[in-house]
Amino acid sequence: MNICIRVFRFTCLSFLLGFSFTVLFATQPFWSELPSTQTIERHDSLTGFDITKYDLSLSINDQTHYLNGVVEAQVTAESNLTGIDYNLMGGTLNVTEVKVNDVISTYTFQNGIIHIFLNISAGQQFTTRVAYSGIPGNSPAPYNIGMLFTASAIYTLSNPDAGRYWWPSYDHPWDKALIDLHITVRNDWLVAGNGLRESIVDNGNGTKTHNWICSHPVATYVVGIAAGPYVEYLQQAGDLPIQNFVLPSQLNNASADFSNVPEMITYFSSIYGPYPFEKYGHVLVPMATYAAMEHQTMTTFGSQYITGSQTYESTVAHELAHQWMGNAVTPLTMQDVWLKESFATYSEFLWAHHHQGWQSGLQYLASQIQNYYINWENSNGPHTIYNPVYNELFAPPTYEKSASVLHMLRLKMGNANFQNFMQTWFSTYHDSNVITAEIKAMAEQVSGMNLDQFFQQWIYSPGIPSANLTYFVNQSGSLEVVAQSTSPTATLFDLDIPLHLANSTALDSVMVRATPEGFSNVIPYNSAVDNLNNLQVDPNHWLLVRAYTINAMQLISCLPANNSVTVTWNALVCPSEIIGYNVYRKILPNGSWTLANTLAIEGLSFTDNSLANNVTYQYYVTATNANGYESLPSNTLSATPIDFPFDWGFMVVDETRDGNGTTLSPNDQMVDSFYNSVLQGMPYSQWDYATMGAPTLSMLSHYPLVLWHCDDYSDFWIDDNISNLGSYVISGGKLVVSGWKYPGALPQSFFDQFFPDVTPSLHNTPVLLSAQSDIYTELHPDPAKLTPTWNGMLSMSYTFPGAQQALYTAEVSGSGTGNGEPIAIRTDNIGSLILLGFPLYCMMETDVRGFLLQILPQLYPPITSNDDNTITEVPQLICYPNPFVNKLNIRLNKTKNIPATLTIYNIKGQKIKQWHNFLGKELNWDGLNGNNLHTGAGIYLIEYVMNDKTICKKVMKLE
Repeated sequence: MNICIRVFRFTCLSFLLGFSFTVLFATQPFWSELPSTQTIERHDSLTGFDITKYDLSLSINDQTHYLNGVVEAQVTAESNLTGIDYNLMGGTLNVTEVKVNDVISTYTFQNGIIHIFLNISAGQQFTTRVAYSGIPGNSPAPYNIGMLFTASAIYTLSNPDAGRYWWPSYDHPWDKALIDLHITVRNDWLVAGNGLRESIVDNGNGTKTHNWICSHPVATYVVGIAAGPYVEYLQQAGDLPIQNFVLPSQLNNASADFSNVPEMITYFSSIYGPYPFEKYGHVLVPMATYAAMEHQTMTTFGSQYITGSQTYESTVAHELAHQWMGNAVTPLTMQDVWLKESFATYSEFLWAHHHQGWQSGLQYLASQIQNYYINWENSNGPHTIYNPVYNELFAPPTYEKSASVLHMLRLKMGNANFQNFMQTWFSTYHDSNVITAEIKAMAEQVSGMNLDQFFQQWIYSPGIPSANLTYFVNQSGSLEVVAQSTSPTATLFDLDIPLHLANSTALDSVMVRATPEGFSNVIPYNSAVDNLNNLQVDPNHWLLVRAYTINAMQLISCLPANNSVTVTWNALVCPSEIIGYNVYRKILPNGSWTLANTLAIEGLSFTDNSLANNVTYQYYVTATNANGYESLPSNTLSATPIDFPFDWGFMVVDETRDGNGTTLSPNDQMVDSFYNSVLQGMPYSQWDYATMGAPTLSMLSHYPLVLWHCDDYSDFWIDDNISNLGSYVISGGKLVVSGWKYPGALPQSFFDQFFPDVTPSLHNTPVLLSAQSDIYTELHPDPAKLTPTWNGMLSMSYTFPGAQQALYTAEVSGSGTGNGEPIAIRTDNIGSLILLGFPLYCMMETDVRGFLLQILPQLYPPITSNDDNTITEVPQLICYPNPFVNKLNIRLNKTKNIPATLTIYNIKGQKIKQWHNFLGKELNWDGLNGNNLHTGAGIYLIEYVMNDKTICKKVMKLE
């Protein structure tokens, strides 16, 4: 039965594709002590009787829906019988007479059970005859089936147990029996049924009786009839008749959509074994419950799925395959329902790749079976295939998950064994019932494998695994693959994962094992390491796996300094023991790779010293395991060491965009005024990020001290400058950072490098009362700069739990968290880095000035001068027009003629032109460099230095 219609596209190849795998198991499987997964126990041995044949005579009034019927059953007693039970229920159906061996018998009929009293000895054959009549009803939700009436058709659906809603029988799948059908309907209708039609008898009263005879036993849930104003559309597959019943208006579409059925029958016969019954065919009905139902020899098909364009050919293939798997070989009970739906769903894929090509078949398998199920489980949670609950008998675990299991079993057994297994399964249990333990036993018999773990994890347990793989190589070219399975449930998965090396002329494919604890697969290999980047994991979608993750080295940063480069990386996460890391370097553009370290590196960073400045170096890193194998190379990063002269003093980088001037949205002038006040008397240059862009590393290299403030409420640029700032600090620079919420924008790798074991913690509500210190001036929020509802407390502050060097700790109100945690932290390693978990702008101005007068001279001693004579006025530097074309006017608004230096730099920090001992207040730059050559269009920096006071402006030159 197919209840999940999926739209698809095909293209496909033949079934038997050769593939060769090397299975590399070095230890006893962890599951070797598992008990047998199921004891073989059969329900049909417990009933005491065997029904060998039914003869059903049924008259149906399509207008009143009234039934008159008689069911005669031939029964063999397998033990002494005092009674036998049949099922009949729903609507107004009632028993009118019961006979045993043509003699009227006593019986009871209650709660859907007809109990017939007997006195039959073991081994005797006898007949029962039940006459009944009434209007049938449907089974309860979720199925709502039985005998269904529409304006143009009568049809039956009985899967899983609704035969009892329209005819009395022993309605259980384990007691299959022959059946003859004698169905009487109005004389202008045809009846489709199981088996071959023997005759149509005109009764002379406006009705006809249609007689259908079955040659093979049928389970009650696949007994089916349909009646309507049909025409017959006939086909042939060899000697097998194909009989289709369609409305005249459906004939053209049905002819197109069923045109491939003869080829399907031939193909599935080559896969499973000869077609098992006397005929095949379809009957179209206006069905809403299911898409189609695999009634034995005559599939009932929803007419809305007949389009004339073969859109639902997968459903045609699915229902046809049920004739072998489900109808001929029938699950003993519905707890084994997967035994039929798995093969039918897998046959959709088999037909797709047979009919239109292997790659299209794989596309169908991946999208319509494997991913279809994964998406369903994402919404519905992990499910177990075996013994589903009654309301979910026909859910995707029964269909798509179980079909995926067959595909994995095929991989495990190999193509030849798998085809042998399917044909042996069919031939052994043809016309019989089966249970899960029997299919496991047969698969083990054919393959010679112990499949305890396979069935335990896929059939009897829930969950879909993932797998992590790590590749290592040694100098001889051997490959070690460490593979680990992970599971969202308690299920322990042992996986065989195929690997394929694209374009390999040597070893085509190998199989590696993944276990929960991680498994080391060693594979002799003769290919260059670089080629392993083409190693494909399960490209043919053999496994039902959520994801494959290749554990790879990741180079995080490559920070240039003076004659050195510091590289950092993430630890390689792998079940294999990692004993160290190697760093490889080459000079760009044409250098060769060399090992930069002499001993394996135990940490996650390395400083490559004694390099040449202004030369670009490229790096990658590998991990080494305990077996002496190296992981595949990481990504590459490059860096160019430069000189850090630190010759220009103190610079303030202002990130502030121009706010609207309201509380929490200061404009640039407000922020500039604040810093001018708290830094009064401390010579500094100012870099206006909003107008000048990001300072280059070359520019930063001139300033031994940088105060970086990002005081906008929610926007910041500092996260775009992490690499340059990291290089600045490791090169000896002193960096102080203040601002709103910026710690949350810094990558964790930045903290790992400079503040190990620190993860910033946001306090998003107004709880900060003050920043406390035993050394530095206490800092208190400035109520004038905060919204009144904050009650003088600061919101959106960050603390830094785990920091080793705290300048301040947080004083937090009683309702908040983080009290006593570090709120301003420092680290010193060549350079110094201070992070403030709050914006200085929002603290009391006198407090901030006190703190800066203490901390800045510690970082940069020249700033300690308190000689007022050395503190010069702060002139204004005005450049206009900006942008300019041929001439830039530079005006200095000052009162004293103190010698100054005026320098023009390009955006890379290269000097273009300079005026020494400049005494004037204004000059014009004609765009020429020091050699009187024209400069190109671009951004230039105008720097004015007077008595260690530096002012910098950005201008743009146009062509």
